[in-house]
Amino acid sequence: MWFLYQGSYGWAIFIILWGIFVISSIDNIIKPYLISREGNLSMLLIVLGVTGGIVAFGFIGIFIGPPILAVGITLIQLWTSSPAAETKSAPPARYD
Repeated sequence: MWFLYQGSYGWAIFIILWGIFVISSIDNIIKPYLISREGNLSMLLIVLGVTGGIVAFGFIGIFIGPPILAVGITLIQLWTSSPAAETKSAPPARYD
């Protein structure tokens, strides 16, 4: 907006394109890739975690969103593969 106000239309267009293509690609592609490299979450879940974190918590959500999502997914996986459901069997036979 400052460059447009000053009449520097070339710089204004350059800054807009720089923000859209360079900064957005780093923010939306490279950062989630670097975050997901160490974890075992898919890239889509990391992107959703970062986006949801930003929406819910603001700037700090970039760092809070993916771990909260990872903990939630781990809890759901543990809950759905509960060993208690697999080990239920018939009651022991009585020998009288």
